[in-house]
Amino acid sequence: MFDIKSLTYYACARQTGSLTLAAQELGVSVSAISTGIKRLEDLLCIPLLLRTKKGITPATGTASILQFCLLLLSGLHRIERAFAEGNAPIDFAQLEEKTEQMMALDDSLLPFLRECAGLRLSPKLLFRFIAVYEQGSINRAASNLGVAQPQISRQIRKIEALLGTPMFARKSTGQNKGLIALRSGEILYAGAVQLNGICEHILKRSDLLFRQEVKTTKIGCIPPFSTKSDLCNLISDICTNWPQLDPKGHIRIITTTTNNLVTQLKNNDLHAVIIDSPRMAEGYAERVLAQHPLKLAGNDLHHLEAGRQVSLDEVADLINNRAFVLPSRNTGLRNLIDQWLEQHGLKARSLIEVDSMTIAAALTRNGSFISLLPAFSFLDDDHTIQTYPIPDAPVLVQRLVWKSEASQSRPIVNLHKIMNNRPLPQIITY
Repeated sequence: MFDIKSLTYYACARQTGSLTLAAQELGVSVSAISTGIKRLEDLLCIPLLLRTKKGITPATGTASILQFCLLLLSGLHRIERAFAEGNAPIDFAQLEEKTEQMMALDDSLLPFLRECAGLRLSPKLLFRFIAVYEQGSINRAASNLGVAQPQISRQIRKIEALLGTPMFARKSTGQNKGLIALRSGEILYAGAVQLNGICEHILKRSDLLFRQEVKTTKIGCIPPFSTKSDLCNLISDICTNWPQLDPKGHIRIITTTTNNLVTQLKNNDLHAVIIDSPRMAEGYAERVLAQHPLKLAGNDLHHLEAGRQVSLDEVADLINNRAFVLPSRNTGLRNLIDQWLEQHGLKARSLIEVDSMTIAAALTRNGSFISLLPAFSFLDDDHTIQTYPIPDAPVLVQRLVWKSEASQSRPIVNLHKIMNNRPLPQIITY
């Protein structure tokens, strides 16, 4: 549910240009106004008002945030009103236009927000309804959303209670058990899809995460191989140069799996990600940062001549006599290794899967293990790890990936400036 009280405090302070006047207008204390606005800023991770000696002024670009909030509130308000009027079709034709009129911050804004204080339908409930409708099953919706089935059931019952009408009926015959949407469900879904489309349009146009006023730039990356790895050097360069490019900004580095990084990027929780992965889908842009062929890596391989390419028979013999260390599944590196093994009909006798590539590199220092690792320069310089080229070596491509619509945003522009001062990637062949 929206924190409508904090939104009301912010709108009034924005309109009056003063926390004191806003407090007088709303009949609350100045500290309540200040606390509410701070709570909203923390929720959105963005400063909304700039404090000056002459008072307060809206931060540049934050009108888009207020517009988005008002759009969503207006849509929820219309849905509740439509069902209160007997399941009438929901009309969002002039929703954006009327919201923009309200954005003029005339006398209609605060009364509208006060009216919305009684809203019972929330964005979360609406999104859960959409999932159940599209899946035709509470169980499938719960599985796709990663939440418990009883929670989804309770939320659907809550929607039905709030709007005063059942949304679904259970299929009574046939093998495909599930739900059938009733007329009320069809009406709610049509309205929810319209509202979702309008809100997505505003998000793409204003792109809240990528506004220039955002203080913290969030970059995600897979865990580094070691402190000497190219990824660690790249992150170091970014953090070193960032203060010169954005003196008032902060930077945060998040490390997790490739799948989690891609999900966070899709959800606008990150500005950009550095991943070892195939090309992204439409709607994303990328920049190749480095390309590393895979090598056979291990220790105590004195029977192999240093630097020469090993044969497939030699690889087969090694992975049959030593434990084969692999990265976890659903990673770019694991996919490359699996494809190469399948291509050449190779199968390891004993497998060890690790989530940390630092651990993978450490295990290869032990004479009981073998692995295929990217040909980073530090591996060749490490006397405790021996590396050998392999036939048809697959190439691990490291990419910087971001959403296409954010290409002109300050964080992405700054990242390009830093990358432009780094050596261009080279494909190493053997």
